[in-house]
Amino acid sequence: MTDDLPDGIVVAATTEVGSAHLAVALENQDVEAIGRALRLDFVVVPLLRSKVGVLETRVFAAADSPAGAPRFNLCLFSSTETFAEFISDISDREFALQRGAALVPFLIQHADFLNAVVFDPAGPHTMSASVADVIAALEPQPGDDEAAWVAGDTHPSEFRSDGDPTLSRVTGFDLPLSGDWFSIALDDAAARDASVKQLVNRQLKGLPAAPVLRRELARWLTETCIRAAAGGAEFMAYLLQRNRTGALALNVVLYWQQLGPAQGGRTHLDSMAKRLSERLAPEAKLLSAVTPAGPLVRHSRVASASADVGTPDLPLLIVDYWIEFPDHRGLCLITFSSPHVDLADTLLTLMDNIVLSGVWELETPMGDADSVAAQQ
Repeated sequence: MTDDLPDGIVVAATTEVGSAHLAVALENQDVEAIGRALRLDFVVVPLLRSKVGVLETRVFAAADSPAGAPRFNLCLFSSTETFAEFISDISDREFALQRGAALVPFLIQHADFLNAVVFDPAGPHTMSASVADVIAALEPQPGDDEAAWVAGDTHPSEFRSDGDPTLSRVTGFDLPLSGDWFSIALDDAAARDASVKQLVNRQLKGLPAAPVLRRELARWLTETCIRAAAGGAEFMAYLLQRNRTGALALNVVLYWQQLGPAQGGRTHLDSMAKRLSERLAPEAKLLSAVTPAGPLVRHSRVASASADVGTPDLPLLIVDYWIEFPDHRGLCLITFSSPHVDLADTLLTLMDNIVLSGVWELETPMGDADSVAAQQ
């Protein structure tokens, strides 16, 4: 119903593409939180491609429409998983990720045509509202703070260690990767080779026998893992979601850098941010934020793939997240890469959600710090 839309994406069912904030608000039936999520976050909007190839916002006939006088609902979704549940086997499965506020012109233009706005109509937590109520909810509010929203709207936890390695030593950073991700351990050669074999089998399943392709893919994955491990990587994971028309390719590697106490009155993260800023490419972006895990620096850019990928001119979206250890003695680097440069905004939303949901793994639980200290 409009041609002013971003390019469509073919649905791949996952809870990570969409708005976790909206999903929680719907589960809690929290109208105020639903409005805040719509104003500040992304929502999955179904699209329909016209006969001339123009993408239009898609509406659906209301289930209780009287015969001969159909009424239509605008259906919005908290994730591509809830969209896939609703769309079922329908062949037209394109969608866009849009800020909820971007829907206001459409809602105003078609207010007389639309019956209601329905959120996650196939569940698990369906809610509906009138068009007027949704337009009102999308009005900017004095308390809206986009920067705080992206950062998690909270301050980092207080860690007792503060540089003392004997209290709450940081041992890892746990990323909440769904079952769509395939992880490869890098610290054990036998486990690594077994994982590579399993990944190759998974990716080539259903294809005709291709021993050369299988061998070359296994070789490339193994060499990639060895180089990542040599650079200090802890683990590597691939998101390769397949559907009828293609795949979404995304890779993440987590590096662990034990650096010891910072010197010169500047934190390790401050020093890294300064170096990145001094060498920042013209099209690259550097963002700093305070998150539940602590201060963070995000470095995003587009670069050419290395020659060993096989297509050295292939542009790659590369996004580095630098997070300082809570004990200030090192840095965690989380690097995402994908050839889908045209989906940069969508992928950045996915990456941000994953990183902001990560939690530190501590050798000594915070609640036991006093007892540990007392025993020394």
